[in-house]
Formats: sequence, structure tokens, C-alpha cells
Amino acid sequence: MSQALALLGGRPVRRRSFTSWPLFGKKEETRLDYAGVSCPNSDLICREQGLWLEQSLLLGPRADMDDIVRAFEKIHEQRDVLTDWSRRAAARAEGAGR
Repeated sequence: MSQALALLGGRPVRRRSFTSWPLFGKKEETRLDYAGVSCPNSDLICREQGLWLEQSLLLGPRADMDDIVRAFEKIHEQRDVLTDWSRRAAARAEGAGR
């Protein structure tokens, strides 16, 4: 596996009806309306702090799983450097928006 690991940004699951998922078979209307629900912690995690792995990424052999674990270990080991970089990037973006 290369040094890159494909990760996806997420969006809160509540933004769409569960019944629209193929898992539930025939698409049906639901009486539940999630549009007005406020979940700021969930939104923050999905938008800025969480990582989504495609299910197919986890279907490989054990060596692939070990590579994924090593990738997350590298991120954890470099968390302080990454946090500093993220803060500087946010400050630059804020300054550019003025």
C-alpha cells in the first residue's frame, strides 16, 4: 500500500432518510423529518474531525489491514504537528478572506 489512504469527508446521516438507503430495499417515504434536528457535535465530527473509510477498503488481506493500522498510527504520532499545521492553514484562510 502506498503512503496514501483514501478517506472520505462525511456528512451527518440524519440529513437523509434511512429508508432512501439501498439496504432498506424499496424506497419509501418516511414520516420522520430530520431537517430540523440540531446535532452540533455530530456535525462537527462529520465535517472536521471524523474519517470515513469505504467498506471495500476493509475487504483486503491481513497485510492491507496492517497498512491501515500503520497509517492511523502515523497520524496519531504526528498529531501535534498536524494540529499546528491545521491551525496555521485556518489562520491563513481566515486572513485571505478579509
